[in-house]
Amino acid sequence: MCLCGKKLKMKIKITKKYITELTYKVIGCAIEVHKQLGPGLLKSVYEKYFIRELALNGLKYNQQLWVPLEYKGLELDTELRLDVLVSNCINNLYY
Repeated sequence: MCLCGKKLKMKIKITKKYITELTYKVIGCAIEVHKQLGPGLLKSVYEKYFIRELALNGLKYNQQLWVPLEYKGLELDTELRLDVLVSNCINNLYY
């Protein structure tokens, strides 16, 4: 059966175990990048190679996502963004 062109949606049950394992993988990616590059580089350099490491480990991610903020019904005009969102669960905030 050919599934070309069709999107398959897989439901992933978000459990404490899933989050723990995902966190372990993400931290492992960050450690690997730091081991390879060492300290003292710009954040943008680390982010570029961190994204590469996530991909090499089969992790899905999104970059530079703006996050709308609301306080008591008023949308705040604040520049808050996620640097990296991994598997729609784990992020690195920058503001």
